[in-house]
Amino acid sequence: MSVILRNWKVLRLKPRTEKALADLFDACGIPRYLPVRTATRTYASKRKTVELPLFPGYVFAAFDDDQRREFLPRQNYILRIITPIAPIRMLRQLVAVRQMLREKPDFNPKGELKAGQLVRVKSGPMRDMYGRITRIQSRTQVMLHLDFIGKDIPVTMPGALLEIVGGQ
Repeated sequence: MSVILRNWKVLRLKPRTEKALADLFDACGIPRYLPVRTATRTYASKRKTVELPLFPGYVFAAFDDDQRREFLPRQNYILRIITPIAPIRMLRQLVAVRQMLREKPDFNPKGELKAGQLVRVKSGPMRDMYGRITRIQSRTQVMLHLDFIGKDIPVTMPGALLEIVGGQ
């Protein structure tokens, strides 16, 4: 396994500091990934499109001990640094998240999809990823639990792409 793949970490951050830490990593030349989604907000009757972190409170970055000593004293954002047990698996899931964010597929749920079901994504950018449907919102979105940070992610995709693999 290459050094860059071994050095990927999950960083748990103080609230609303994701973009500031990402900017610091960019300035230090440290590879990082901050998945964001766009949302429309209304401020004083003006609509504005903003980018919000997909995983609030988390940034993913690859750094070694020397780089850690360089940036750690320059910030006050990190609460915890988590080294994943399976970094390759985490990176595969992050690549799938990136592709999903790029494609933004539509979701047409089928009647048999229910909260609590274990599903596998049959095709598309998140192919072979497993998750548990924690809720179906407005019949347009399912929440899949991704294991690399133990969080739920809203995944929008055609119901035909989901294969039920277990019950509650």
